[in-house]
Amino acid sequence: MAVARTLLVSANGGDITLKEIEKGIEKELAIKQSTPTATTPTLATTNEHEEGKCYLTARHKSLYDLWDEWHGIGSFYDVHGGPAGRDATSGTKWRKHLDGQHCSRTKRVVVAIKCCCEQNRLKMEEGITQLDESCRSTIRSVAKFVRECQCKGLLGKKNSRGQTKTLPASPTAAAATTD
Repeated sequence: MAVARTLLVSANGGDITLKEIEKGIEKELAIKQSTPTATTPTLATTNEHEEGKCYLTARHKSLYDLWDEWHGIGSFYDVHGGPAGRDATSGTKWRKHLDGQHCSRTKRVVVAIKCCCEQNRLKMEEGITQLDESCRSTIRSVAKFVRECQCKGLLGKKNSRGQTKTLPASPTAAAATTD
């Protein structure tokens, strides 16, 4: 570090103060430490904000991003294999910090992609491309896309878990049932 200081001072004619040189060296070190190498992914790409915790993206640019995030590949690289790998190794315990609805909806979209590929005998990439167009029409909302997949028959609808109220079709039908 002392050699660098003397070289910088002599190269610039001695116009730079020692504090300016130290600030420059600290900035260079900070940049080098924050720049990822080719072999180590950054935290932003792994989707891990805290050590060991995985978070899901609310809205994806495409279904390819959702697929990659779920499996922990590509720009969403995860050592554990994404949410799919974490589910396989530790069940749902790892999800306690997440919104349960979003995680299960994302899982259902992945199931819908697989179902579309099986029904149409497509490769995974072709199936994702086919469904990606309809996903964009739902403004990339996972919940809306799940409903659309249910309408297309790719996903089944679950029955109501509680008592459901059945409303009569017309007021005259209600009067006839009370007699």
